[in-house]
Amino acid sequence: MSAEPPPPAAAPAPSSDDFDPKQHLWDGTNWWPLDKQRWWDGSQWRSVAAPVVASAAPPPPPQVSPDGKFYWDGQRWVPLQTPAAQVPPPQVAQQPPQVQAFPQQYPTTYAPPKKGHALRNVSLGCLGLIVLLIIIGIAANGNKPTGTSTPAASPSNSATNQPSAASASPVAAKVLLDKTGSGINKTPDFTAAGDWEIDWSYDCSNFGSSGNFQVIVYNSDGSLADVAVNELGAKGSDVTNEHQGGTYYLEMNSECNWHVIVKG
Repeated sequence: MSAEPPPPAAAPAPSSDDFDPKQHLWDGTNWWPLDKQRWWDGSQWRSVAAPVVASAAPPPPPQVSPDGKFYWDGQRWVPLQTPAAQVPPPQVAQQPPQVQAFPQQYPTTYAPPKKGHALRNVSLGCLGLIVLLIIIGIAANGNKPTGTSTPAASPSNSATNQPSAASASPVAAKVLLDKTGSGINKTPDFTAAGDWEIDWSYDCSNFGSSGNFQVIVYNSDGSLADVAVNELGAKGSDVTNEHQGGTYYLEMNSECNWHVIVKG
């Protein structure tokens, strides 16, 4: 069998310059915004509540590959088992799909942008410069001759000025949620006061190839709060910090195994 040809150039996605794939979900057939109240029918956004009117015009014939051995079904090239004239035509009217949770998938030519580390690199550079200045100052003071001797601090003063080990120990963060699983999963509600964090990791070895991993934060009333994690790869782990207290729940979308811990 000859190799499959590449997909058609026209992708089923909006083409405007301000379109942000990270703020939309691709279910393999249609684009959705994160609130799942509209869908892209190939030429315009349609409301989920609005009915789809069947077109009076006959459907276009299916697209056949140049070698006549495949036809395009809207998602992939399918080998022809019968002559091209007998390929079943697409449906005349497309009904709006039901709103349901699904893992975000991307077209084969798209890769989500990676998180930049410019702020972290700048912070590390400033810290290194400060340490270098401190070392230079210590070295310069050590080379100066001293005319008077400094009396040693009394044991009582030294003991008074030393902070206690108990007061210097940081307070350990409380674990609010610990969840392990795979695929699509929604956590119970949890309440965080002030700053909190999401410790996450994923591993796609069970999937056999790179996969997508998302963690979406919703308010307790179901409204979107934040897209905390949006990764594509074989495996990964990191910590995402949130800075707004309240009651939330998480939704994980992935083909891979994952582990999520919420601390606050």
